[in-house]
Amino acid sequence: MPDEEMLTIQEVVLNTSVGEIISRAGVRVNCDVCGEEIMNEREVKHEEFTLCRACASSAYYQVPILLVAFSEGNA
Repeated sequence: MPDEEMLTIQEVVLNTSVGEIISRAGVRVNCDVCGEEIMNEREVKHEEFTLCRACASSAYYQVPILLVAFSEGNA
């Protein structure tokens, strides 16, 4: 399978410092919702579930939103 079909590369903006993201190297678990591998103690515990920050609604990144201004002629 070509890389273009298997992977998506997208620029993001960090909401957390790199130091907080890295935390303790070598610690890994999987998200109980999406299966993402969570490294370096970034998991969130909710009841009996282990969640990645995106599934727990507290992602450490965000996708930049591009605002496009429409003039009357472009709308």
